[in-house]
Amino acid sequence: MRRFGLRRIRSYRYATAIGLGILILGVACVHIWQRVTVIQLSKEVSRLEVDQSDLIDQTRKVNSEIAALSMAARIETFAVDSLGLFPISGDRLYTVINDRKADPKAAPDQLATLVDALQRVRNHLPAITTTEVEARTPDSAKFDSLRQGGGIK
Repeated sequence: MRRFGLRRIRSYRYATAIGLGILILGVACVHIWQRVTVIQLSKEVSRLEVDQSDLIDQTRKVNSEIAALSMAARIETFAVDSLGLFPISGDRLYTVINDRKADPKAAPDQLATLVDALQRVRNHLPAITTTEVEARTPDSAKFDSLRQGGGIK
């Protein structure tokens, strides 16, 4: 049966022309589809180039703002005007230097860290000598002997 249908189509006088026309139509459709796709992609590329140039401009503006805002004179003016801070003299300036070499593999001992912090605070507190303490002795405590159990008055 199949052979009979194929022979019949071949024997048709315009079969070759119709086949050739279908082939040309198929190639034309592929060509049009390809052109449409290329045009869409070129539009997307140009849009992305515009976006990229906008982002580059914004990056330059932000970098210039950062440079303007991080100038030392502006920060000093802001600190004085807004925060009420003033420059200090060199004798009131402290530099903290960490002399200890910590082992990065060792886990920090929290108790040792706390004791060390308290010792550093103690070193910066004012010290009172025994003569200063004796000079400021409070009056001796008076005991009330009339109360039961005795108490300090």
